[in-house]
Amino acid sequence: MPIPHLLVPRILIVEDEYVVARDLRQQLEELGYAAVGHATSGEQGLAMATQLKPDLVLMDIQLGGAMDGIQAAQQIRANLALPVVFLTAFAADDVLARAKLTEPFGYILKPFGERELRTVLEMALYKHQAESRLRASALHSQTILDNMLDGVVTIGAAGLIQSCNKAACALFGYAVDELLGRNVSLLMPAPHTAQHDGYLQHFRDSGEKRLIGNAREVEGRHKDGHLLPVSLLVSEIVGADPPSFIGLLRDIAPDRLHVEELNRLAFYDNLTGLPNRRLLSERLQHAMEAAQRSGRHGALMLLDLDHFKQLNDTQGHNVGDELLQQVAQRLQAELQGHSRPSSITTRRAT
Repeated sequence: MPIPHLLVPRILIVEDEYVVARDLRQQLEELGYAAVGHATSGEQGLAMATQLKPDLVLMDIQLGGAMDGIQAAQQIRANLALPVVFLTAFAADDVLARAKLTEPFGYILKPFGERELRTVLEMALYKHQAESRLRASALHSQTILDNMLDGVVTIGAAGLIQSCNKAACALFGYAVDELLGRNVSLLMPAPHTAQHDGYLQHFRDSGEKRLIGNAREVEGRHKDGHLLPVSLLVSEIVGADPPSFIGLLRDIAPDRLHVEELNRLAFYDNLTGLPNRRLLSERLQHAMEAAQRSGRHGALMLLDLDHFKQLNDTQGHNVGDELLQQVAQRLQAELQGHSRPSSITTRRAT
């Protein structure tokens, strides 16, 4: 069954023997492939691969010129991520060892038959398609991870970081390359830095999951050394061999600040920063209870600002607010030198 034109694999031939290249082109066309070009040197092969973007490159290992087939294949794999199948009349161990470094998709030893050529090309193209799908899937997953607000870090059984998303890097102040391959204890303060490997060893020895599956609040260590509160949930990646783990991290400093702000608004005057009537009532109750227990007495002093309403009516509320702020600051400054506890509260009259 003929291959539809749009799906015909396009193959670039890099071969410095003209007769071999001519026969190879003919064989490719008989097998249903499209030979899109023929180069006779490594430099020319690299240039044509860059220009034509073929689906596969058939590369002779032994090429004349400054760049042999192995060097050209290295450049094509690194820069273009195209599959390369080597053509060679030599099976020397040193040559094949060099060729392996390029991660070729197959070898064809000269002379070769049509069946051998078909088999190698089909396997090479299938492998390349499978790897392309895996790369696309990995890119899709990484894109999702990088757009998450929570930090995501995966580690292996030895505690080394295998991957991390942008949120995790931003949280701890590191670039991705600074974290990959490093021990995750880098992100922990003492004493957990020294103890983390022991936690993992205990898990490997006993299988006990003391810290896995339980969300908790911990402290992390930023690159600059300061500590930051984070929420951490560690899960085991099921089916991974060797075992590996994924950690979800969230910066909870804004949450704590929000709670602190709500607490401040509940008990302190927003204008002056002094305790409000609610906190005054609580402190009076505590003071009276303490006085009953100790048999000692306390005092409650009321300070009134004369003509404050008149100031508001004649000068405006902004001036009245400024006066209250200045009075509060002076009272606090006066009490800072006292060793005995004191409390000031405000109530605005209008």
